[in-house]
Amino acid sequence: MIIKKEQIKFMNNIDEMVNNSLNGTAFAYKYFLDLKKVSYCLCVYDNNKIVAFMPLFEEGNFLNQSTMYIPYGGPLLLYSKNKYRKYFLYTREVISTIMEYIKTNYDESSFSFDPSLTDIIPCVKNNFVPEVRYTYIINLKQSLEEIYNNFGKDRKKDIKLTNEVEIFIDDKLAEFDLEKALSWEHNYGIKTSISEVKVYLQESIKNNCGKCFIAKRENDILGGVAVVWDKKRCYIMYSYYEKSSRTVIPKIYYTIIKYLKDNSICEILDFEGSVFPEIENFNLSFGAKQELYFNYYYEKDKNKLYSELYDYGEKNG
Repeated sequence: MIIKKEQIKFMNNIDEMVNNSLNGTAFAYKYFLDLKKVSYCLCVYDNNKIVAFMPLFEEGNFLNQSTMYIPYGGPLLLYSKNKYRKYFLYTREVISTIMEYIKTNYDESSFSFDPSLTDIIPCVKNNFVPEVRYTYIINLKQSLEEIYNNFGKDRKKDIKLTNEVEIFIDDKLAEFDLEKALSWEHNYGIKTSISEVKVYLQESIKNNCGKCFIAKRENDILGGVAVVWDKKRCYIMYSYYEKSSRTVIPKIYYTIIKYLKDNSICEILDFEGSVFPEIENFNLSFGAKQELYFNYYYEKDKNKLYSELYDYGEKNG
């Protein structure tokens, strides 16, 4: 195996590779990489054939994949389990090749693998520190009735209380309130650009990889949820509600689930992280199941390493 740092502008089939990979996500599509100004990726070759690639979210000599908006990064595997009898060991070799390159060429790195890659051995052996993260998912292979039956009684009650509320798709972002959707992040100290998020959602919708759902009672907008997706998962990325109208969120979620199923978009609804206790409990009340994944850290200066680990404290605001 050999590994090369390649310019993305010369890779014309990235989206096809993402869709055909075992673990491709919406956070490796070409439009997303362009938005994040990602210029390079690592490509692993075996007998002159590309078998994996990993976009590089670079800041100088630092790989910085913010899990707030890039929850899953790491390598995308381009080979089939059926083709490789020793798939498990082969994957270890691929990942180890990538980790060796990163620790040799970068002073610091931080990124998460997607939930399908849970073998930490090739990373630990290369001195990367794994940190367990959690997300919560709903299996969309179930019938809509089965999914609804798994909702907690409070969520079912919320939906019944919002009979007069209508849910609309806002493809033009004419009514989805980005400022409110980002308000908790700004209160938490994360200065996300509203204009950047707007372009992200516009591009997701344009590329048939996302939608914005809003709840309205007559002419009053009560809340909204923005999602993006790939061929496997739909991710809840942004949401907000008026303080007196939290009950609209369950109805929006139910509408999103129905939309995803009716249009055969993907097989999993991913609540995307949600480690804060209040949000975690809310997501669990939809019958969501916990799924773990790993964030990996590497720093040449070992004295700094553990200061980078995630804060699981209460969310303010």
